Amino acid sequence: MKTAKEQRLELIEQMVHQEMKITVVALAKQLKLTPETIRKDLKELEAMKRVTRFHGGARVYEPTYKEPKFNLKMNLHEVEKREIAQAAASRIASGDTIYIDVGTTTVHMANFIQGENIKIITNSLAAANAFSRALEKHQFSGEVICVGGIVNTEQQSLVGALTMEWLRHFHVQKAFISCGGVTQQAVYDYDMNEAVLSHVMLERSDQAILLVDHTKLKKKSFAKIGALNYFHEIISTGESPWEEWQSIWTKVGH
Repeated sequence: MKTAKEQRLELIEQMVHQEMKITVVALAKQLKLTPETIRKDLKELEAMKRVTRFHGGARVYEPTYKEPKFNLKMNLHEVEKREIAQAAASRIASGDTIYIDVGTTTVHMANFIQGENIKIITNSLAAANAFSRALEKHQFSGEVICVGGIVNTEQQSLVGALTMEWLRHFHVQKAFISCGGVTQQAVYDYDMNEAVLSHVMLERSDQAILLVDHTKLKKKSFAKIGALNYFHEIISTGESPWEEWQSIWTKVGH
């Protein structure tokens, strides 16, 4: 026989599924419980992967995909990433100021960059190192600016309020953004902090270019970077799954 609490949890789950998403206030009112009790129940249901919480309520469970560590990601789909990176690097012109995000595809752009008087702004430690090596080899002239912040050792990136403050001071001609997933409406990342920083640079660029391999298409990850219509070009190893975006879609590779 089920306990009163087990019955209550089942009822809450049913209500979430009926409404698709529902607030704590609405659940508390309908079940005649305190919001504190509802929040505790939702926390338990989320731990059991039966609902997904958001601020002030819950929705039908949506699995999130944990981002692999940086070094592991570098070895995933490497050929595709290099093909995308080569195409992306060809969009850089002499005199450009560009932003490079913390993805592993964008790091590969350092192998192909050429030009004069190019400024590179990044919060990626890996990208800063890769482009600095390219600068030493005289592949291009200019400078590499690595913004400050809290070090995320797993992703070799810099994040936090200080990073945000630094980036708000810049305006770039081109922002090269990688992602954890793309749907017909939006672009997502695995990490909320990195997604917020990418969004900041979308708003501070003349041209935003999305780099995405075929495995990320038609997938969501944890945090939304922004709507797909922020981007001026999408470079991918996959065909566009959506007819409305074909005009800005560039397929590379075989």
